[in-house]
Amino acid sequence: MIKYILTTYSFFKEGPCGRVSHAKGFVEGLSQNDNPITIVSYGGGEKFIKSNLSINFSTVSCFFIFFKEILISIFLKEKIVIRWRPMLPFLFFPFLLFYRNIYFEVNSITGLNSSNKLIQYSVCLSIFLTAKLSKIIVVSENSKKQILSISRAKSIYVMPNGFSNEYLEFFEVKHENGEDVNFVYFGKKQDYYEWDAVYKFFKHHPDLKFHIFGFNEDVSLENVFFYGPFNHENLIHSLNNIVNPILIIHPDDSELAKSGSPMKLFEYAYLNIPMVVGDSLSHIDSNFNEFIYYKSGSYEDLEESLLKVAKNYELFFSKSQTLKNKVKETYSWRSIIKKWIDNDFK
Repeated sequence: MIKYILTTYSFFKEGPCGRVSHAKGFVEGLSQNDNPITIVSYGGGEKFIKSNLSINFSTVSCFFIFFKEILISIFLKEKIVIRWRPMLPFLFFPFLLFYRNIYFEVNSITGLNSSNKLIQYSVCLSIFLTAKLSKIIVVSENSKKQILSISRAKSIYVMPNGFSNEYLEFFEVKHENGEDVNFVYFGKKQDYYEWDAVYKFFKHHPDLKFHIFGFNEDVSLENVFFYGPFNHENLIHSLNNIVNPILIIHPDDSELAKSGSPMKLFEYAYLNIPMVVGDSLSHIDSNFNEFIYYKSGSYEDLEESLLKVAKNYELFFSKSQTLKNKVKETYSWRSIIKKWIDNDFK
């Protein structure tokens, strides 16, 4: 049995986003590999993860119940996976000292580059304790390097985020020769994405349209359309009606962007349509030569790349048709979790 502990109060309460998709995939991947798992959280996971004989939910009413759940798992000699937050290694310190089967899942290291020295030093100490006293799971080589720059780790495993094609299978691209293209972004409004640069582009090119699924924002541009929060089912229904779509992923050049989850990249790639991507994500997998990379942080390069794909849509559409199979073969949650089990469950 594995216990998956999510201490963020709003974890499942903000609707579908990267962290929810990650938790869903991680849990379902374990279930598909015949590993029973209990999710301990403030509730809401049942909306996204289907319960079965291998998946259980435990809802807590206050933070201190997490201590009880850890104690129960230690008594039963279960594996414990905790999604890392900077304060948790300090709070769970006694358990880390004597129980060696605790993993911290470090998806991104927030606060490491804070201008507040107290926050910065606290995060460094948190990572130091995490590395010395627990096993670590990270989503990228960059996150691993960040941790190793602070401390040698007892055990660190790179588990790139997988993806679920549960709803993506229903996508059918509306490809029409000679029609205008439409740029698309879907997902949470990440702070480390270059939104000002993208809005600037569409202000300068009013003949091009941009469709944003996932949030609303007060942007007074007639060619930028906001569709608000979504679930993947209604997202795919909406995408099916957009002619000649081009996907945009526009992270900045920060360490946070480089260390972030690659799952969005794989979900986008599964749709088999042209993608313009900031090159701060280019380290994730060199096999994706279908992506149109631009230099993160350079407005000029972003503009040049977006215009190039818009003007040569048929060429880039044809090139993108190999993406789906690449992602399907390598990055399903089932295969990613199996590699972890084979490597770490000894």
